[in-house]
Amino acid sequence: MKRPNWCPHKDCKFKAQSQEKMCIGELPKLEPHGMGFNTHRLCLDTMETGHGIFDLQVNWGDCWNMIRLLKLTKPECKADSLMEYAYNSKCKTITK
Repeated sequence: MKRPNWCPHKDCKFKAQSQEKMCIGELPKLEPHGMGFNTHRLCLDTMETGHGIFDLQVNWGDCWNMIRLLKLTKPECKADSLMEYAYNSKCKTITK
């Protein structure tokens, strides 16, 4: 697997890409973020919608929160709150 050609951030240590529309890599140096540090950059190719490359610097906490939100797209995950969702055993794994 290699960095998509559209990704402008050649300074990141490339980790993975998906569907030629998003990629993630380790930042060359830690970036301050709240009380901690961002460790990775997530890039999304939005050229098809007339926009450029959207990039977001993240850390594990940010990613965990994103995973929790994305899991709510599963039909069996209809929790009224994120805390209820976090403890819903049907939503603990991500499947394709």
